[in-house]
Amino acid sequence: MEGEQAFDAALSEAIAARRQHIENEELPQLKELFRVFHASFKGLHGILLRKGLVQEDPYKSEQKLSEIKPPEDDSYLESERDVVLGIRLDAFDNTLEFLNNYYEFRIDAIGFKELRELNDLVKYISWEQLSSTAAKPTTRGIGDLLARTRAGSDTLSSGVMSDARGQLTKYSKLIAEKLKVIGTFKREEYKHMIRTEVLPRVPDASSLVPDDPATITMMRDAFRESGLAGHFVPELASETLREECSPQASQYHDEALGRLQVVQKKKKVARPKESLQSILISAIRSLAACSRSLSTCVEHLEGNAEVLNSRQRSLGERFRAWVDRVVNRRPQEATYTVEYLDETTGAHQSEAITFESFMESVAKKSRLYGAFLAKSGVSWTKLQAASEEQLYQFINKELGECHLIHRRCQALDIYFKASATKEERTKLRGVKIELTTIRNSIVKANQLKHEYVAKKDEVEQMKKLGISEEQLD
Repeated sequence: MEGEQAFDAALSEAIAARRQHIENEELPQLKELFRVFHASFKGLHGILLRKGLVQEDPYKSEQKLSEIKPPEDDSYLESERDVVLGIRLDAFDNTLEFLNNYYEFRIDAIGFKELRELNDLVKYISWEQLSSTAAKPTTRGIGDLLARTRAGSDTLSSGVMSDARGQLTKYSKLIAEKLKVIGTFKREEYKHMIRTEVLPRVPDASSLVPDDPATITMMRDAFRESGLAGHFVPELASETLREECSPQASQYHDEALGRLQVVQKKKKVARPKESLQSILISAIRSLAACSRSLSTCVEHLEGNAEVLNSRQRSLGERFRAWVDRVVNRRPQEATYTVEYLDETTGAHQSEAITFESFMESVAKKSRLYGAFLAKSGVSWTKLQAASEEQLYQFINKELGECHLIHRRCQALDIYFKASATKEERTKLRGVKIELTTIRNSIVKANQLKHEYVAKKDEVEQMKKLGISEEQLD
């Protein structure tokens, strides 16, 4: 008897301590994890919308939510995939929006039903299993869309979507772990209620048998008589009886207390980690790896321009050149109007490029990147001394400029080949290999930049939540 009283007292104390820990620590962390999860989803969803891979639901803003419920996940016709996925992803976005802005993350407001709803929501899309062979229709459809993106030429968007998918996979697992922790507590709390409020009301409680229909009926009646809120759970009632009536009751009691124990994690000695600043410098050096390719592009494109300019000029052109020499006037720069494909809109655009000035800027960029690769000179010294914010702004600017250089060099290459005669075309030198190298450097640098942004955000969230880095490794 004394042993039972000691266990009841220890169990009540453990439940109270665990409840406070979950209310103060686990639930705020869960709410923040859902916020980051939603932000990652919005990033991926936004790209799908911008690229026209899914269609936005015109009635999205009219949806009024009052509960957490995942969108439908039944089969659909292949011809309706883009429309159906657009509606489902908008509904998923709305549900996450409602969850983050209006849901009560309080221990008393979250019962077994709410835990099941939250778990179903975070597992609605299996982010780690996105493929055209996935069992769930919505997951399979999104897998198809990502495969189409990877197969296209927009490797930047493909990289961003891959990063977003990685974040969604990671945070969905962390959320599931938090829900499991809270679920374990709710089960032990419920069984404690059965012990203290239900079993004392059952006549001859010592004769009760776990999983026996008659016993379950008696316990259900006692539950109703007690006026307790919520639903009677036969599974947990039987589990409580097994723990109380079994010869191994003492062992079960110790296990129950162990599940409720609040473990104070020891502070670990931080392992040497790559600093956020070094990630940015790595991104800059990855971009600088195209230095030689930039220089070769200048050499080949200038040679190609010379091939076209060396063709026999008209009388008017020769006369203007003679006047320029007589008056010592600098000849007007050659300007080429080229066409290119806008990756954002998919439309063809035209642009006038002042050739000599552009080639000079590309050569200058090549020399700057060469200094970064060599880790020498004034430029490298300034890079090493720059702040994290300055490095981030620099890589952002350089990525934009390199993307523009790549686009213009590609357009000029196409222009020269299209403008050359059959005989002249044999003298032209292509830049396809160089353009591929430049593109790969941009993609690699962009991936490192997104890695920096993700880790920066992760560090900020950990500071807010008081979570150590080891917990998210």
